[in-house]
Amino acid sequence: MRQHLFVVLMVLAGVLLADSPARAQNVTNCTNGCYISTCSSGVCTVWYCNSAGCRIVGSYRQQPRTASTPVQPRQLPEGGPAAFNQVCNIDVGDKCPIQTCVGDKCTVSIFDGQRFLPLTQTENVEHLIRRAPSPRP
Repeated sequence: MRQHLFVVLMVLAGVLLADSPARAQNVTNCTNGCYISTCSSGVCTVWYCNSAGCRIVGSYRQQPRTASTPVQPRQLPEGGPAAFNQVCNIDVGDKCPIQTCVGDKCTVSIFDGQRFLPLTQTENVEHLIRRAPSPRP
């Protein structure tokens, strides 16, 4: 258990100390399903991810933009919610971290340019809290 915790802490320290855009990315929880867009050289692949994994569901060409404009989640018509839970620009090193949970285990995965690869597993704290006996007065 201590070795597992040490590995998790080392990975997190590496991500936090890295001098790259990946440092600023939030982990998207895809346990109940999410849509991720990974973009490279103007072509974006749309992934659907859930606790069973990630699969390609489509693609699109990016609209031309200036170099200083970051990739943003596309908005649905009439100001609706973002069409994607996360948009990652692979050309600048985005790792597109996601988390999926099954039972008492969660897996954090990152995009390697072709697919989502598992990086580490952690305990599903929410699941453990739900299973814990309630305190008795």
